[in-house]
Amino acid sequence: MSDRAMAGGHGEAHSTVGACDVTVCTHNRDHQCHAGEIRVAFVDGMAHCETYTPRDLEVGARGGTQAGAGQRS
Repeated sequence: MSDRAMAGGHGEAHSTVGACDVTVCTHNRDHQCHAGEIRVAFVDGMAHCETYTPRDLEVGARGGTQAGAGQRS
């Protein structure tokens, strides 16, 4: 990791999703995220999953949702 990332800059971090409470997301199966990778932004102090894709939309459509309790980026 670069010095900038370690100092709180915009670096790349790797982790796993502990649990997902967004059951209407196409990547969620039994409260586990099955996306190959996710992108998380911080909006108004909250984690915002940018990989969220509603089950009722066509493949390729994207939305966003705030990360719920128990989620990690």
